[in-house]
Amino acid sequence: MLVTLDRTSNSQYTFSMTARDGTSPTYSTTINSTDAVDQIKIYIGNQASNTERNIFFNHFKITSNSANASVSNDRTLDNLEIENGATLIVTSAGSIQVAGTLTNNGTLKCSLLLQIQQH
Repeated sequence: MLVTLDRTSNSQYTFSMTARDGTSPTYSTTINSTDAVDQIKIYIGNQASNTERNIFFNHFKITSNSANASVSNDRTLDNLEIENGATLIVTSAGSIQVAGTLTNNGTLKCSLLLQIQQH
């Protein structure tokens, strides 16, 4: 099952979700909005029996079509990948704590101290 939310223009998003069985058609819709996505909420319903199919993620990725992104508040992430050609800027007001893997194939710019702790 693959869930995708793409911002295709400054006023439109496309949402698509493939079926769990891999053979049913993909659900797709267009969302018209000029608002930026600032949070993602997941809800799963109709799970009254013992055959619950709770949602879980084995790979959750947020990408930007812009080569630059900035963090100006505190963030905690399981993993972080900076792709080739991309720049992540952590401002003096921001911080990122990565519990898992930090992969830097691009550029990471920090205004203050960069502290790396391996477990």
